[in-house]
Amino acid sequence: MRAVMNRAYHRFICVWVLGFAFAPCVVLAQEKPAAKKRPHTDSGTPFVHRIPLRDEADLVIQPPKVGEVEKNPKPIKVASITTTCGKCHDYPTISSGWHFNAANADLKPGRPGEPWILTDDGVVEDLKNGQASTRTQIPLSYRGWVGTWKPSAVGINDWKFAYAFGRQMPGGGVFESSQDQRFGVTGALQNDCLICHIADNNYDGNARYEQIVKKQNFKYATLVAAGVGLAEKSREKLKDNWTPPDPNDPNSDGPPEPKFEYDLSRFNGQGHILFNVSRRVPNERCLFCHTSMDTGAAATNDLKQRWRHDRDIHLVKGMLCVDCHRHGLDHQITRNYDREAAARNDSSIVTLTCQGCHLGNGQANATGTDLGSRNAAPRPQHKGLPTLHFDKLSCTTCHSGPYPSAEATSVLTSMAHRLGIESFNRVDDAAPAIQQPVFLRVAETGKITPHKVFYPTFWARLNGDRVSPIAPDVLNSSSALRKLFGPKPSNDGQPLKPLSEEEIVKALDAIAGMEAPEPKASNKAATKPAATGAASAPATPLWYTGEPIFITGGKAYKRLNGKLVAFEENSKATEAADFYAWPLAHDVRGAQQALGARGCTDCHASGTPMFESKVSTVSLLNGASTTSTMKDLRGEPTGALEAFALTYPMRPMLMWTGFTCAGILLIIVIYYFGRAMSLVGRKSVIEAES
Repeated sequence: MRAVMNRAYHRFICVWVLGFAFAPCVVLAQEKPAAKKRPHTDSGTPFVHRIPLRDEADLVIQPPKVGEVEKNPKPIKVASITTTCGKCHDYPTISSGWHFNAANADLKPGRPGEPWILTDDGVVEDLKNGQASTRTQIPLSYRGWVGTWKPSAVGINDWKFAYAFGRQMPGGGVFESSQDQRFGVTGALQNDCLICHIADNNYDGNARYEQIVKKQNFKYATLVAAGVGLAEKSREKLKDNWTPPDPNDPNSDGPPEPKFEYDLSRFNGQGHILFNVSRRVPNERCLFCHTSMDTGAAATNDLKQRWRHDRDIHLVKGMLCVDCHRHGLDHQITRNYDREAAARNDSSIVTLTCQGCHLGNGQANATGTDLGSRNAAPRPQHKGLPTLHFDKLSCTTCHSGPYPSAEATSVLTSMAHRLGIESFNRVDDAAPAIQQPVFLRVAETGKITPHKVFYPTFWARLNGDRVSPIAPDVLNSSSALRKLFGPKPSNDGQPLKPLSEEEIVKALDAIAGMEAPEPKASNKAATKPAATGAASAPATPLWYTGEPIFITGGKAYKRLNGKLVAFEENSKATEAADFYAWPLAHDVRGAQQALGARGCTDCHASGTPMFESKVSTVSLLNGASTTSTMKDLRGEPTGALEAFALTYPMRPMLMWTGFTCAGILLIIVIYYFGRAMSLVGRKSVIEAES
């Protein structure tokens, strides 16, 4: 009996061991769930997007027909872009694209780009006290570019960032997944496919701005901007812990959710709606967020003369932005700068740079020939230009931005100045003050490249070596500062009024007296920190501790015995005051307007803009603005170049002297050649006679 039990026991153990050993193989052998199949046309002809809308639960919305609303008063569900577009398009993959992934810390930041500049216009205005004119101008970026601040370092959580800049960014990413409490009131800022892909110019950017900034209806922003319907009411006064009352609960109270009303005329008999979208994004959609308007020299009010400005030569020739700035389904759009292919480990985008498109990649194909440039791009000859220039200068140095002059000119951009949003007051020198072109050397390539430059202005606390900027809404919580700064100007798009030394000292005194508010209690689960860490501030935020300082015009200031003094040049505070610069690539000028088209003296002469053009620090300390030349900003010795440049005025004389000498030498050579030939002939005659 024992033997039988032992055999059974051993069989059980063997089966168990074999089962454990081969279980992974069985699991691997199981068929993986099939990927979701999505329809696609694979044609150059755009697909007609006459489609049903879908709600957040991915259910088809069936609107009543025109005239039947009274018969069917039941509210209609609000459409969701996530599910409506995601029915056919891989929404998660698309949402990993460049325009949506800024908060993903696992991704490389790439070449520095334009920051989002936080100003007094970018914070929620206190309904009781209004917003003070703090003069704040802080460059922000989730990507952590050197010279910018992460939003969390300034006390800006994901919702506040979306409120400040959602007007001209497509949403998605962290603005759809963040757990910041206020998103529970306003709704998430979903990835707005239509902000780019609407092809008939019927996407209303002003309506989007109004829904996000004026009404805090993030949930409705895309639908209202695309003309799907209207939302008249606002969520602005709803408290952070608001939840919509349950319509099925008679005891549920509280303010109702603002209604969204569909434009039923947009729907056909099947309840489908037509979106005129295009895979190839029209230039006007790109320019809603990426317009850059050069306004000429400071304070010339050249904004009204913009019709005199030439467009980018590529657009004049009929190209689209997306002809160069390409991407696949993942929306990892190419930015087309030098060495981007190496940074992304993608050799296929080598020919999407200036050099690659116009000169080819320099590699032979299967037939042994270099295919050269793309899209019939003209192949530049650069006759007479020493090849040394290609090692020292980027293509954009000679070909991009406004033609350089004695001083850098001011520029307005969509991201910084809300271009594309209507304004009755915007002027050419509106804050924040951005200047271009500023010729700086890019460390990664070693090439001089034109940049846009911005000097920040903000109030901060200095804790040891750590500078912590203070957001405008925090400053606004102090009644003393509100009185000192005065209210934010009612007219938008204006330059900022400088402060006196006395006013700055008083403001620093008031900041020193500020105390951190008691944390607000909340029973809402959404109060946990956001995924980006933006809401995880310490118990006592750093902007309430340490020495108060003021940063403006490239310098940092503090109080000393009741007076305002600047920090030493090598201090951390002064480093935080340095300008932020990002390379510019547009607008591209044609070859006839490139630097060097008139000859070497466009650059190699005394006082040329490449070296002597001036850049202002735009200080908001009264009378403290200074200027620096571009050669000084680069910090490079130019003695040899300056000496070389001095020879250029003499070159015409040297050339004529050379030609004269050459002519004289030629005459001498011809004379002696004639004498030689005469002697040879005479010798031949004598030999023949003898």
